[in-house]
Amino acid sequence: MYQKQETIHQRVTTQNAESCHNNTMAPSTSNSKWDAFLSRLHKKRYSVATLGCILFVGLYIYLQWSMIQFLIGWDFKLPIVCANCFEHDDYKYVINNKDVCTGDVYLLVVVASVHMDISARHTIRKTWGSKRRINGKNIRTVFHFGTHEIQSYNAIVYNEAKIEKDIIVSSFKENFENMTVHSVMGIKWATQHCPQAKYIIKADDETFLNIPNIVEQLENLNQPKDLIGGRCLKQNRDEITSKYNPGRSFHQRDYPQYCQGPAYFMSQDVAGDIITIASSIPVIPLEDVYITGLCRAIIQTKPIDVKGFIIPEEKKTLAKCDKIDSLSIPDVGIEEMKELWALVGDGQAVTECHTNWTPVQISGVILLAILITAFIMVKYRKAFSTY
Repeated sequence: MYQKQETIHQRVTTQNAESCHNNTMAPSTSNSKWDAFLSRLHKKRYSVATLGCILFVGLYIYLQWSMIQFLIGWDFKLPIVCANCFEHDDYKYVINNKDVCTGDVYLLVVVASVHMDISARHTIRKTWGSKRRINGKNIRTVFHFGTHEIQSYNAIVYNEAKIEKDIIVSSFKENFENMTVHSVMGIKWATQHCPQAKYIIKADDETFLNIPNIVEQLENLNQPKDLIGGRCLKQNRDEITSKYNPGRSFHQRDYPQYCQGPAYFMSQDVAGDIITIASSIPVIPLEDVYITGLCRAIIQTKPIDVKGFIIPEEKKTLAKCDKIDSLSIPDVGIEEMKELWALVGDGQAVTECHTNWTPVQISGVILLAILITAFIMVKYRKAFSTY
């Protein structure tokens, strides 16, 4: 019996010894795994360092860009979401009267027109478009079109181009969805075939341009580089849904500040930068928002708001002298364009507005005279009382 208990005791002792041995070996196994991991990490230390640097640089750029957006007050994400998604190089100029822009050119006006607005083009040529030289500076005007699906309309423009030699036709299809393409191709023509032009204006064929005032404005600005302007506003997207609200292309609440489309101007270098960046920005049908808003924001050119570029909401309240002092007036019919030209064409009405007293000026002078008289009477009241 004692022998049997001794045997059992030996077995328990042996098992306990093995258990202790296993427990003491466990840390050694764990340490060996950790050492192996450190060894592998050491062998790949350069790859790990490279990956860490890439992550650090990426995080740094992200934080810096977020800070820049915060500092300048941008509340939208820059819409570079594609690579070559706007292939404007695919479009060609099927009619290219490039000889219209020879020699030294100070201002080039690119008029966005449609095929059947024949009378509007004729009126422009007889009115503000006839100004080809002001203060020794050369002015040139061209009319730009797309290609119409009705061939007889294209034939009309082709014949007009042969006679007037101031028409440019691009190969894109003329329709509402391609309004932005229309303007981009017009500005692109200016950068390619009239690179000597210091300034470029894009205008609609229903817009009256007061060319003498515009030239004077550009001279006063005296900014041949990094310039874009017009009537430049910042609007909530909901405020312009009547035009078109392309939510599928631009997902932010607000558009950046942009210059309204009846007429806006830019320097030659800004035009080139806009054409370059346009290939990376998805097209939206709001050509003014696209060109002077989205593209302009990408190249980081600050727009100049010039109140002389009248917007449609202001047109109804314009007095005669307001029209004369304006730089552009939108939504102008043929007869109205002739009337406006009669006001500013010979400069006589301009002189009248700036020399004759207006009712407001007369009222101001009378009020000033009353105040001066009252001041004298109060100051010298004792002297007056002796008489």
